[in-house]
Amino acid sequence: IYHYHLWLEVRLVLMHCAVVHNSCSPRVLNLAKFKLSRNSIFVGYKVSQRYSARESHFVPRHLFFPSTLVSPRCGQSKYKTLRGGHSVIFATSAHITMGGYTFGETVVAGDKTVEHTATMIFLHGLGDTGHGWAQGISGMGLKGLKVVCPTAPTQPVTLNGGLPMPAWFDLPPMGPQLLSQIDWKGVEASIKYTHALIDEEVKSGVKPENIILGGFSQGGSIAIRAALQYPKTLAGAVVLSSFVGPTDDLQVSKLPPANIKMKMFWGHGETDPMVPMMFGQMGAQALKQLGVALEWKSYSGLGHSSSPEEMRDVKKFISNLFPASASSSVPPPTEEQINSMSVKELKAFLQSKSVNFAGCFEKSELLTLAKSSL
Repeated sequence: IYHYHLWLEVRLVLMHCAVVHNSCSPRVLNLAKFKLSRNSIFVGYKVSQRYSARESHFVPRHLFFPSTLVSPRCGQSKYKTLRGGHSVIFATSAHITMGGYTFGETVVAGDKTVEHTATMIFLHGLGDTGHGWAQGISGMGLKGLKVVCPTAPTQPVTLNGGLPMPAWFDLPPMGPQLLSQIDWKGVEASIKYTHALIDEEVKSGVKPENIILGGFSQGGSIAIRAALQYPKTLAGAVVLSSFVGPTDDLQVSKLPPANIKMKMFWGHGETDPMVPMMFGQMGAQALKQLGVALEWKSYSGLGHSSSPEEMRDVKKFISNLFPASASSSVPPPTEEQINSMSVKELKAFLQSKSVNFAGCFEKSELLTLAKSSL
């Protein structure tokens, strides 16, 4: 009875957090089905451990992103390779202060065994971190593509009652004001930081025309501006469930000519309750009028999240930008390699294949599902 009551209390806390916290993370799904591992302790709106929501269960993030990993620019370089797969993930512990904001950890994903020839910099949504998207995007299996997922500064957000959380800029209460009001100071700092990430990739030997920007929700809004304001030609941009907001800074007379006609993919859920699809359509139309070669895709039944169908479209878009990566996609693991995978590796593999494994609680079920996806 005690444990049952404790579970009910945890559910209520989760639901209350979803309403008040109003997180724009695509990982917040179907709260009624969530399960928590034992010894999870919630204090107010903060969790004692970092969790990654996977439909009907919570998975401790350290299973996929060990906190011991650091990037080469921090000194030592330690890698974790997923057996049976090709994705190598490492995280940087560097925190960079720029424009009065301290940006968080940057997660980098790619294949250590090959030289990367292209880079995708992807910005997460409100309340998320770089960890939230690194696995999914790198799991698309485009060989030679390095994925860089930075983390926004933690700051009070008006939309969520002033609660501090990772945010690229402050947001007003949800509504029409989202289209007319914007935190320009935060926006400019985040654009400057994104440009610094691009410059770092260029210094490492990646040509600007082989760099693509992307973002989810408010991360998409920054990706749009950072791409259009960058002085050198970029490969393109991917925008998911996002908005443009005020277009004062997006005028032809104020933008360098390099990326005004860039290729851009915009995906949006038709039932998005956080950023209504109408907001996305208005932003997409404004960009088209600017000259952007924008490809719009809407998804029936999709809320403020992503889906396997959308990720397949993203992969197709990137493949068209980088044909070499598409032609050398990572080959799938063999059945023998799948049999040798641990539970967490099986889940990582299924996630990279955009396979829904909700309801699979036994390793044998995950094995069957993984083999059927080959």
